[in-house]
Amino acid sequence: MITSTLVHLIFFIGVSYELNNGLGRTPQMGWNSWNHFHRNISEKIIRQTVDAIVVTGLAAVGYQYVYLSLNTLDAGFKTCAGQPGSLGYETIDANTYTSWNVDYLKYDNYNTDGTIPEVRYPIMRDALNASG
Repeated sequence: MITSTLVHLIFFIGVSYELNNGLGRTPQMGWNSWNHFHRNISEKIIRQTVDAIVVTGLAAVGYQYVYLSLNTLDAGFKTCAGQPGSLGYETIDANTYTSWNVDYLKYDNYNTDGTIPEVRYPIMRDALNASG
């Protein structure tokens, strides 16, 4: 019994690791246009969605993001839309996002160099943390 408990405790200590940077205290709460509309979005759709988030009470319980997914923020050489991606430009891009007061980044795994996400994504994480 003690051995089983220790194994579980050690496992969950590793799973519960977090960065001590004040971010991510709660899960991101919001809506992403890509899941239903893909690229077929309009101002009307976005306004209706925001209104629905408020009317249904989702905003009151923490839903704060309406993310317009336009195939533009990718971890590779090019974005899904064919524009230059962040690979190799993480610090420049992180500083740009900070200058725009961006507080949420959906960073797609597209057009990459084959490096696994566990290696590549921390580069952007660290660049974002260093950007202020």
